[in-house]
Amino acid sequence: MLPAAHDWRAGPILAPSSTPAADQPTANAAAEPDLVRRRTFRIAIGAILLVAGVWRLVLAAAMPCISRDGAQFCWQARDLGRNGIALLATDSYQQHPLFPATILGVQRVLVLLGAPPTPETWQRSGQIVAWISGMAVVCLAGVLTSQLGRRLKLPVATRRSTLYALALAAVLPLNTWLSADVMSDQLHLALYLGGVALVVALQHWKTAFACGLVGGLAFLTRPEGAVVCLAAAAALIARRHCWPARVWVTNGVAVAVGFLLCAGPYIAATGRLSPKTDKEPVESFRAGVAVAPIETRDSLNRPRHAALLRREVSWVASLPQVLIEVFRAGRVVIPVLALAPLIHLRRRLTRPPLVGFVVCMTVHFALTAYLLARHGYLQPRHTLVVVMLLVPLAAILLDHLCRTLTSRGARRAAIVVLAACFGPMALRSVFIPNGADAFIADAARWLREHDPEVSTKLLLGGSSQRRLAFYADMRLQPWPENEPTIERRFEALRDHLLRSRPDYFAIDTGPGEERAGNDELLELLRADAVSQHVRERHARPNRSGDAKVHIWSLDW
Repeated sequence: MLPAAHDWRAGPILAPSSTPAADQPTANAAAEPDLVRRRTFRIAIGAILLVAGVWRLVLAAAMPCISRDGAQFCWQARDLGRNGIALLATDSYQQHPLFPATILGVQRVLVLLGAPPTPETWQRSGQIVAWISGMAVVCLAGVLTSQLGRRLKLPVATRRSTLYALALAAVLPLNTWLSADVMSDQLHLALYLGGVALVVALQHWKTAFACGLVGGLAFLTRPEGAVVCLAAAAALIARRHCWPARVWVTNGVAVAVGFLLCAGPYIAATGRLSPKTDKEPVESFRAGVAVAPIETRDSLNRPRHAALLRREVSWVASLPQVLIEVFRAGRVVIPVLALAPLIHLRRRLTRPPLVGFVVCMTVHFALTAYLLARHGYLQPRHTLVVVMLLVPLAAILLDHLCRTLTSRGARRAAIVVLAACFGPMALRSVFIPNGADAFIADAARWLREHDPEVSTKLLLGGSSQRRLAFYADMRLQPWPENEPTIERRFEALRDHLLRSRPDYFAIDTGPGEERAGNDELLELLRADAVSQHVRERHARPNRSGDAKVHIWSLDW
């Protein structure tokens, strides 16, 4: 039988200490039993990381087509290499620069090693960054779990709960998919978790300075990365009675200096805190209209806003919807497991070392609710930070459950619990990202085979055609495809065709709200006088045959 302290119902096993060093690691072996030998622990870590790394490489190699945002990030990296940091201050650059900059750096290394400067090289460069970041996310989940277990003096087997956290992070489907795609989420998440780990361990000015640096790097990846420094400030405030005023001020200054060293040059160069705050007029968000000015044939690819399905959601309604997305992103298992430790630790959530941890979780949840209420847009990946912050708590409870069952002779029940937690996530994570979009890359290859000069041509298309233009190495001219009626959409399309005079026009047809009305749009195009300049060249169906991408050439 386990000692009474291991029973979560037995009393305040996580009761706060009355000493100022309550967040220091414990040296009491009886309060922190470790049933996993050090050598076995290291071998298990290596095995988890090996499986996670290999599987992410398999997904990256098997993925037929990167995401829409992935193509955009590659274009941003390319334009950053062409135009330098001056590009960051332009209104067309609507992303923070660290992820595109890392893609650019890897691409240049690959070119120096002999890789051709093709779209595929840009894709592989982005996937390398995402893979490395994804592996760092898995490692940092274990680091954060180990820190919380020791600093909270929890009666758990720290090594085994760390292994559970590594495994949860390794098999979480969103982590595997985003590690194989070209998305900034994993790089941001790695920096974010690293910053949170430093906040939990915040004791010395060197740690505070490192926290500011990592928070600045997270901010340079995505604007919400600055929350790490806000959490550090909260942790410092919570410790104000434990330290002399000189130490407290020194640590606060160290956090600020570290953040400004990373983020300050970017803010000074662009003259704004973040381009995310001035994407489009408020009216265009509320109307769900993607505004795209008409450009000349000689214009570069510029970052555009995706044709997203936006919805009107009140602040009150946004909170439960975000909670639902948290459960979806965590595959239900992680949020459910983390609930009991959160309840049990409720009296310590505003005290060190949990206060910074909780600030990050709460503020990010609020920002996600803001995204939905303000812009009518939300995906499970937007809640990934919250889910990954719940992983250490989920791993701690999982360790407690399995040890309790094992100690009572119910080893098979413990195996069932583990299978129920990891099995569904592992099975889901084997799905190939964007596996249904192979026809986009196939259509791009057809273009390159049938038009040797396609890289000099201009393509008119919507957000779905962003990847077609990327793989065909074409310039893309977007058009406002989100007009509320078919008639207005056709007028906008006709206007763009006549004024921008592209070489090609592409559009998707088939099921789905984003493709709704496109068949009627093509019929209107065929019946209009502008059809004398338009000729359908190719229609590539997807694997199931229910969707097609249509490619039209234009003769002016």
